[in-house]
Amino acid sequence: MNFSSLTFLSLFFPVSIVLFYLMMFFEKKFKVLKKLRLSDLLLILMSLVFYAWGDIRGAFVLIVLLLIIYIFSLLLSSLKNHSEKVQKTILALALIIPIVVLIHFKYSRWLNKIFFKELSFSLPVNTWTMLGISFIVFSAISYLIDIYRGDAKAKFIDAALYMTFFPKIISGPIVLYRDFAAQLKTRKYNPDKFVSGINLIIIGLAKKVILADSFGRVVAEIEKQGNSITAGIAWACLLLYTLQIYHDFSGYSDIAIGLAELFGISIKKNFDFPYTSLSVSEFWRRWHISLGSFLREYIYFPLGGSRKGRTRTYINLFIVFLISGIWHGTGFAYLFWGILHGVCVVIERMFRSKESDLYTKLKQSKPKYYAYAAVRWLITMCIVSLGWQFFRLNSFKAALKFFGMLIGFGLNDTTMFELPYFLTPKIILLIIIAVLGALFFKHDVFKKLYIRMNSGKYGFLLQEFALLFLLTVTYVSIVNSSYQPFIYFQY
Repeated sequence: MNFSSLTFLSLFFPVSIVLFYLMMFFEKKFKVLKKLRLSDLLLILMSLVFYAWGDIRGAFVLIVLLLIIYIFSLLLSSLKNHSEKVQKTILALALIIPIVVLIHFKYSRWLNKIFFKELSFSLPVNTWTMLGISFIVFSAISYLIDIYRGDAKAKFIDAALYMTFFPKIISGPIVLYRDFAAQLKTRKYNPDKFVSGINLIIIGLAKKVILADSFGRVVAEIEKQGNSITAGIAWACLLLYTLQIYHDFSGYSDIAIGLAELFGISIKKNFDFPYTSLSVSEFWRRWHISLGSFLREYIYFPLGGSRKGRTRTYINLFIVFLISGIWHGTGFAYLFWGILHGVCVVIERMFRSKESDLYTKLKQSKPKYYAYAAVRWLITMCIVSLGWQFFRLNSFKAALKFFGMLIGFGLNDTTMFELPYFLTPKIILLIIIAVLGALFFKHDVFKKLYIRMNSGKYGFLLQEFALLFLLTVTYVSIVNSSYQPFIYFQY
């Protein structure tokens, strides 16, 4: 079930909210119901319905995986007085299970093609890709490791709610189990949080439906032309997809965080204006923040982080980004994307001290600093935007061919459409809005304006009426357009 679908917005969402708050009302009236945690059990049931709507077979796999990792978590909890070696052995055995599930549903076909093609042996291949498998497996890993470390307790309802929680199950944000479980006893529900959650949902829906989907339709139209395009159209495609993937995924994250707020769960922001970054390292501190937190906590730190010398630090950083590339998808395109970002981050880390000295010197002259920052921003955005084409095309060869088109190679002499056919006045207006949202709304001027608007009654009402209008436009767009799933659903 898609957050931007009519089924979700008109049926599942309102019904789930009404039922949940109705159950909360009864729990306040009858203490015995609160002890039974019926509202959490209801939320688990609703989450399973949400997931099964999109993948009924996957729902059974999810339940079995939940039961298995919960049994292992009980075993890990009972071994606290045993040797560390025994505990680590059980943890390793427990972690193998979700990893094997991930390999089976996501990588078996690719591994057979690359490694087992000439052999009589091959991995069992599944007939469908389980919905949200990458995010589900990361949740299972976080749950098991946090139980092993003693950062959280093994409770079935907590584990079930964490694993199935519908706002995050398919495409994140990735929430560490200890952070999720810590909130379950202290959840608070108030009108301010409810309004804040609804506002985030509306903004996320607008990003997805009005911006990302509009750009996606133009990108798809350009792709249909093959090489019968101009270099200018190829650059337009590059720009549009760069804006599409940001507003699509950040829009999804806004909706997920807003939904979680309505159920009393706070999820940290997943995006912090990543397209304003002046380096690839900074980009990853701002893009898909929850993924970075997960990889840092469960991969980078266990490998030694930066505690074992420079060379080991560089290797650890590279391994993290290699894993990130593999996690995103199968094929050499994703692998190269991970390698590209890993190499950039390692190089930036190597010259960090020299760059810091240069930054200090340039700070004394604003024109020089702004020129330096502009060049760094341009280089970073070129790396990021070109890297996104491996995602879009899902082929290393096709991406290289597209890069050639950007400089005029491999293009057909005859083109059916010129650039204005794709960049209509409507699309140009949406590009301006998207660029403002991705870059300039970070500025303190907009932050102060937002705070000033919310400080007064009339400003708040104006904001809510504007969001209501935005929701109406978004809803009309959903009704009048074809279904487009979120990009990160495939990961």
